[in-house]
Amino acid sequence: MIYWVGNKYFDSIENADVALWKYFLFIQNFFHIQPTFFGISWSLGIEEWFYVLFPLTLFLMKKTNQNFSAKRILSIGVLIFLFYFLLMRIIAFSYYDFTFYEGVRKLAFFRLDAIAFGILAAITFHFYHEKIFARRYALLGMGMGVLIFNQYLIFRNNYSDLYYFNTVYYSVLGLALASVFPFFKEVKCSSSLFLTIIRYISKISYSLYLLHWLVFKFLELPYFSFIPDVIKFILFFLFSFIAAGISYKYIEKPVINYRNRVYRKD
Repeated sequence: MIYWVGNKYFDSIENADVALWKYFLFIQNFFHIQPTFFGISWSLGIEEWFYVLFPLTLFLMKKTNQNFSAKRILSIGVLIFLFYFLLMRIIAFSYYDFTFYEGVRKLAFFRLDAIAFGILAAITFHFYHEKIFARRYALLGMGMGVLIFNQYLIFRNNYSDLYYFNTVYYSVLGLALASVFPFFKEVKCSSSLFLTIIRYISKISYSLYLLHWLVFKFLELPYFSFIPDVIKFILFFLFSFIAAGISYKYIEKPVINYRNRVYRKD
């Protein structure tokens, strides 16, 4: 609603006909590229619909076969998402006029496997902890090697191979990132100051993600044109962190605490 008010009074020409109701249902970019209004919310559609459809998939699998163990249900569910949405990207590439930046990357339906790679990393580490931990250096090397190779392809081709960057790229990237998790999960840090800073940034990171673009657009208003760009750059970070801290303290944290009270374990 804050974004909508800002758009209405400070940027009323652009996105004047935005369908606000779609944002409340997270379908603003489900099959089509969303308007520039609240542009960073493209990833919210991916997240929220994954949180709906993945548990629903697991629920239906359990209803189909009561004998399925939790490990089997999770494993099959993850594999369904990983292969199905890769297949959807491959099929869709022939029908959509994709660029890399505004193509498959921001369409929720074709990216619902993104968080599944995190689930894959979590369940393998949970059920096969000792085996994964023993191979953490090999997995780190493999993951970093793939990430470097992907970046090499980007710099060399500048996303010119649109087929790769709109289809397989996301699966390769997800597997590579999942491969480095076991190593970093076991990294220890003795600096209490460093940990305090990292933990605080981690806590406010979601609010920071939601609000940073609003701060940026605010500083771009004509009223602040007299401010030098270097000062704007500093103010952007300062105001973004202040806004995120306020949002976390007065909105996000109370909601999380309420959730914990409602669903606390007896």
